[in-house]
Amino acid sequence: MVEVQPMKMAAAEALWNSVNPAPLSLLTIGDLSQRREIWSLRLPNALSLFAFNQLFREVKGIYDLQAEYEAKYGPGDYIPPVAFVYGSFRAMVGAGFLMRALALYALFLIMGEAVVQRSSALKLFPFGIFLPYLANTTGWLMTEIGRVP
Repeated sequence: MVEVQPMKMAAAEALWNSVNPAPLSLLTIGDLSQRREIWSLRLPNALSLFAFNQLFREVKGIYDLQAEYEAKYGPGDYIPPVAFVYGSFRAMVGAGFLMRALALYALFLIMGEAVVQRSSALKLFPFGIFLPYLANTTGWLMTEIGRVP
């Protein structure tokens, strides 16, 4: 995604300025009217590692990509709705982690033969039915809306 659709990658991470090495956003609070970051919690170097398999590589930010696209394609707003792309990516990944947690919990119950003893905990699993749909839908929305314009 960094090579083919770098603007989507920057929007998914709410990365407004190019950074080398690039941190991975765990949580970012931003001001959408001024298109800037107010506060964020980030893992250092993690985005560079995930994107390029190297700890020290630059990931282009939204502002630099906007200037590059204006020079290449002419004037216009080439920035997708960052809050939506960022939020839908987090929802997709969060649903994936919840599915994994439920699977590990089920494995723990079965391996420990505690299924009968903790039958009230089994009421949690039917809610997990919706998680793949949530992950699939939010991932699809992130993919399509991140291509804007």
